[in-house]
Amino acid sequence: NMTSADLKNQGNQCFSSKDYESAIKFFTQAIELTPSDHVLYSNRSAAYAMLQRWGDALADANKTVELKPDWPRGYSRQGAALHGLEQFEKATKVYSKGLEIDPNNQQLKSGLLECDALWKKQIEQQAEVNVWAMMITPFEESGAIDYKMVDHLVDWLIQNGATGIFALSSASEVEHLSEEERISLVQRISKKAKTHRGDFPIVGSGVFGSTLEEKANSIQQLYKSGLTSVAIIPSQLSSSELVNGWKDNFSKLLQLTQDIPLTIYDLSPQDGLSEDDVTWLKNTGRITHFIDTSSNLEKIKQRMLNFSQTPRGQFITTNDVYVFSLLELARDNSISIGYSSPNTNFYPAVLGKFFVQKPKKKQKL
Repeated sequence: NMTSADLKNQGNQCFSSKDYESAIKFFTQAIELTPSDHVLYSNRSAAYAMLQRWGDALADANKTVELKPDWPRGYSRQGAALHGLEQFEKATKVYSKGLEIDPNNQQLKSGLLECDALWKKQIEQQAEVNVWAMMITPFEESGAIDYKMVDHLVDWLIQNGATGIFALSSASEVEHLSEEERISLVQRISKKAKTHRGDFPIVGSGVFGSTLEEKANSIQQLYKSGLTSVAIIPSQLSSSELVNGWKDNFSKLLQLTQDIPLTIYDLSPQDGLSEDDVTWLKNTGRITHFIDTSSNLEKIKQRMLNFSQTPRGQFITTNDVYVFSLLELARDNSISIGYSSPNTNFYPAVLGKFFVQKPKKKQKL
């Protein structure tokens, strides 16, 4: 009778000669004799993978890790199987766990890079509604910003489906932050987000100060700190401290801030900016995002269609009641929309899926 070692060698020879079915047969017989040998499950997982039997490959990879949790190759087998199943997010977590054990493992590194890129592409293809996390600011008991938790929250938001971050909003208690805290917070969010994707979009309120020059300086500083587009609330440009109307002040602000990308955050009372105002803003060529807070569905639809003609522009609504109607309109016109509200901090993945599901699945979610 053949020993487990003999059967394992036979299986390895069959694998080398690309006879994967026979390799599986020999590895299975060996496992029956020595069911606690993690290498046998690993080898059979590899043979299943070569036949694209990904479910069987994953089951054996899981058993490998169960038997030998400190063996990097087990995580490599898991990652390969999850890759085959197109479960790219899970694959990245598995590869990362393996790298905690063996940080210099090239197979794990290359697997992580490939699956991370595929996962991001998968998210972009599935996200008919882009979820913009209106990020809260974690604080310590002393009132100082908890930067460790900022890192954790950014990781969690992106890993759970946020396709953009809206920093420095009322949800982040921006009115209670000093200039130094605003800059350092944006720097920290940007640095962490870039570990996931170099061009991850981050917008944030950036108009602070009394004079236009002070406001322009604030925009420049926050843009340099890491915002990809700086949000302006038009009503901030028509205060009693400023002489001219908001359009004149906005035009001057455009000159003072050169080519910095800008976001319009419309917090105007009642129905917000007029269609003429939206068209005027769009025609400046500087607006990349329009965040709408109004409650008039027909006006929101008109504004969305108007702004969607802006190159690289994205319309973002904060009104969850109307997202389904807006999504239907967006699909009909082949455009994408965004959604942002404080609840995006807590279940962005559910929201991202919720807005694109059929009615029965919506109810389940």
